[in-house]
Amino acid sequence: MLAVRLFIITLVMLSVPHAFASDYRQPGGGSSGSDTNTTLFTGSSIFPLTGTATVYLGSTVSETRTNAEMIVGADTTVTNIRLDLSVAPGGSKEYTVSLMKGSSALASVVLSGAEVNETISTTQTYSAGDMLSLRVVPTNSPAATILTWSANADFN
Repeated sequence: MLAVRLFIITLVMLSVPHAFASDYRQPGGGSSGSDTNTTLFTGSSIFPLTGTATVYLGSTVSETRTNAEMIVGADTTVTNIRLDLSVAPGGSKEYTVSLMKGSSALASVVLSGAEVNETISTTQTYSAGDMLSLRVVPTNSPAATILTWSANADFN
């Protein structure tokens, strides 16, 4: 019974978006070396993406964008979204991952063939109350994979 409870607790912890729970502060650049207002947002698809349907990642994983979106709590600049796949798409198959603000795709990157990691190199601003998610679109039935992501968020 204890193993089942631990599994359920772990599953719940993994399914909660790490973006708002994160107190991780990255060391600041510049000459002072002090902490900045940069927080690391992280998340995961938790279970394998099947390669057959468009899904959205945010506060949860869903085929419906509005179900997955995270509410941005303060004016924020999001940069450098790091993407890691547990399994490469394979051959001419691919996943296109887009940073979303509501229904608008702001920046995208394609992971194809043997690629298992990529960065969406972008700088995008969000206002408090904006909705943030990642859209994952499969092409040519890529291999099932787990997508893990992280992004820098500078609170203005």
